[in-house]
Amino acid sequence: MPSTSITSDAPFTFLGGGYARCDHTWGKPATALDRCYKLYFLTEGSGQIETQTEKVRLRANYGYFIPGFQLIEQACPKRMNVHWIHFTPPSLYLAYQLSNISSVHRWKLNELSQWEPIYTDIGCMLEQPPHWYQCRLQAMLLDLVGRVMQFYEFKHMAAVDAVFEQLQPAITYMEDNLLANPKLEEIARIVHLAPNYFHRKFKSIFFITPLAYMLRRRLDIARQLLLSTDMTVKQIAHRSGFESPFYLSRIFKREFGISPSDYRKKTGP
Repeated sequence: MPSTSITSDAPFTFLGGGYARCDHTWGKPATALDRCYKLYFLTEGSGQIETQTEKVRLRANYGYFIPGFQLIEQACPKRMNVHWIHFTPPSLYLAYQLSNISSVHRWKLNELSQWEPIYTDIGCMLEQPPHWYQCRLQAMLLDLVGRVMQFYEFKHMAAVDAVFEQLQPAITYMEDNLLANPKLEEIARIVHLAPNYFHRKFKSIFFITPLAYMLRRRLDIARQLLLSTDMTVKQIAHRSGFESPFYLSRIFKREFGISPSDYRKKTGP
C-alpha cells in the first residue's frame, strides 16, 4: 500500500473501496462497520439488502446509494460483482442532514457514465498521490450525494441551524483539536456554557454526545489510514489521536468487533 495522508478539509472521509466478487459469504447481519454511507455499482449478478424501512434487490447495471446506518442485513444468494465505496462526512452538520435519509437510491449505470472512470478504478486511484485521487473522488461523491439530497425537504433544519450557530465555535474547536481529545469542560467553555448543559444540548440535536462524536471521527481517520496506507498500527494510533497502539486496538475492537490488523485485511464491501 502507498503512504498517503488525510485531506482534513475534504467533505467526505473515504473508508474503503475497490472491486469485489461476492458470493453467499457476503451475507450477514449489519454490524458497527456498516455505520457509513455506501455506493455500490453492480456489473454482474445480484444481491439483497434490508434496511429499517425497506427491502431492496440489488441488480446488475445499476448504481446504489445505501445509508448504512439504516442497514439491517445483506445477502447474496449466488454471486454479485460490484465496484464499491464506503464513506462518511466529517462535517457534523452534513452528517446530521444525511442521517435523515432512510431510503436506498438507485440509478442506471448509463446515467452515471461520466463517473465510470472513477468508480471502476478505485484500487488504482489509491496508488496515486492522495490529493490527486481525492479531488476526483470527492467530486463524484458530492455529485451523487447531491442527487440524493434533492429528493428531501429539510424544513426542520431551522431549529437545528439556530443551535448549530450557537455551538459553532465549540464544534470548530472540537474539529481543530480532534486528535488532542479535549475534555468536555474545555469545549463547553468556548461557548460559555456549563459542561452538562452543553452536553445535553449537543446530544438533543445531533443524537450523539460530544465525546462520542470525536471518538467516531478519530476512528474514521484510523479506518481510512488502515485501508489506504502502509503505516503501522502504532503510527496510525499516533496520527488518529490514540495514546498507544494497544489503546487503539482495544477501542477499535470494542466498537467494531474486529482488530485493526484484521480490518486491514478486508478486501470487500
